[in-house]
Amino acid sequence: MSSTISFNGMPASIRVPGSYIEFDNSRALRGLTEWPARVLLLGQRLAAGTVAAATPVRVTDAGQARTYFGRGSLLAHMFEAWFRVNPLTEVWGCALDDVGAGVAANSTIVVSGTATASGVIALLLGGRRVEVAVTSGDAATAVASAIHAAINASLDLIVAATVSTNTVTVTNATRANSGTSWTSGIRRWRPTRCPPASRSRSTSRPAGPRTRTSRPPWMRWPRPGSRTSSPPGPMPRTSRPSMRGSC
Repeated sequence: MSSTISFNGMPASIRVPGSYIEFDNSRALRGLTEWPARVLLLGQRLAAGTVAAATPVRVTDAGQARTYFGRGSLLAHMFEAWFRVNPLTEVWGCALDDVGAGVAANSTIVVSGTATASGVIALLLGGRRVEVAVTSGDAATAVASAIHAAINASLDLIVAATVSTNTVTVTNATRANSGTSWTSGIRRWRPTRCPPASRSRSTSRPAGPRTRTSRPPWMRWPRPGSRTSSPPGPMPRTSRPSMRGSC
């Protein structure tokens, strides 16, 4: 064999006559061409955000999103959900300001009675749990003030609270139809229970403009008092306890 050609798989010591062919793919492109995957998330920002509206910016973690778009903003929540399931793909964010003529959705929590034992009220606001400690003997106004303080102390919530006597009003931080999709309620299943003689109830849906969405037939549960005890069609294997109502 010629000394000017180098081979990888055939040794130079071969003495058997014949034609030998070798393919060298060391400089060939291996695999498919890389496709640069990028994702852009659009959502509303808060005034505390450091990045102006309509300015695309790359985000590498959820903490950075809170700084760029405001802690507790809709876009910051979107990035938290994104990084929980996909921390590797390159992602960018572009914030939007609130509509000036919009109305922020709100919900109310009304406390009545005096607590006869100590306990914890577990609130669910937009899917996030807020625990409020109640001491035996607390009046309704004291419990309402504790709820108000606990909500405003949770900086990552997309809502803010105000209190008037025994009524706590929870208002969404953004003014848009997206604000009506969050839910407020009391966790009613064990092991968490409201303290005895202290009752808290929340409105079933936030007030404000709403958009209606259609559901498949198997998701249309019968109304209370109807004769049908199970939903028509196939039923999911697991059922989620209700987050709304009173305890």
